[in-house]
Amino acid sequence: MRQLFWAFRCLLVLLLFARVDTVSAQSGQPAVNPPQSDLIASWVVTVADEPRQRSLIIRGVATGTNGAFLLDATYGWLDGKRSPIRGEMTQSGTERRLELVTPADSKIVAKQLTDGSFTGTFTSKNGVVKPVKLERLESVAVNSATAAAANHAAAPTTPPNIHMVVMGGNDCPPCVAWRGLELPKLQQTAAFKAIRFSYVSKAVTSPVPSSMFLPDEVKPYKAKLDEASSGRNGSPQVAIIVNGEIYDYYFGTRSAKKVEQMILAIKEGRNYPFKRCLKLDRSRQCAVPA
Repeated sequence: MRQLFWAFRCLLVLLLFARVDTVSAQSGQPAVNPPQSDLIASWVVTVADEPRQRSLIIRGVATGTNGAFLLDATYGWLDGKRSPIRGEMTQSGTERRLELVTPADSKIVAKQLTDGSFTGTFTSKNGVVKPVKLERLESVAVNSATAAAANHAAAPTTPPNIHMVVMGGNDCPPCVAWRGLELPKLQQTAAFKAIRFSYVSKAVTSPVPSSMFLPDEVKPYKAKLDEASSGRNGSPQVAIIVNGEIYDYYFGTRSAKKVEQMILAIKEGRNYPFKRCLKLDRSRQCAVPA
């Protein structure tokens, strides 16, 4: 009889613990490491045919509405400053989809591949669509110290190499006026002292001069200047070259203040003050916007 009593008592204890475990399992406590936590990382964003890369740092993921997850993230040039952005991740089965709106109002839509990277489209504010890829750089913890360390790691210390090439001659009144009035002002700025500047003398009726008439530092860019200008004559023609690639190409003059703003925007990763053009058409309109 005594053995039956202890057996019954043990059974009650086991049932009690089973009840406690069931309640704990159904208490609705979030998982310590939800699947979305692997998004919390630094990502390198590469837009096709653009040599300058961007950086996306996701510092947190929160549950949104309609099954979406909201991202606490910053975005900007890899070698510049970043700003907060709007972003969300949706998941359907095993498929993940990122949607981001950048500070410049460009839109990134990308799906995750099996290797963990994301590929999709980068649509600029003016509607130009390019392929984009996001690759994880390193995981970061969600606290200010490690986020700051990740920001530092994601931003190379080497500044962009900026080369401004201005082409014109004395038969071009705007060219003469710019060299006499605006260039001296520009030369006094710290921004100008941080770049390379070349002046190429050419006639209004001439396209980009042949290599033998170009300064040595401009000769390597002859083919790219021909492509960007579409072989057009006219003066002045200006090329902004960043890290060896055409960053902006335009006809006409811009004030020293505007050029200074252009240089600083490139150096600091801020919004460029003009719509950039990579190639002009024969009528001097932009055929390939950035």
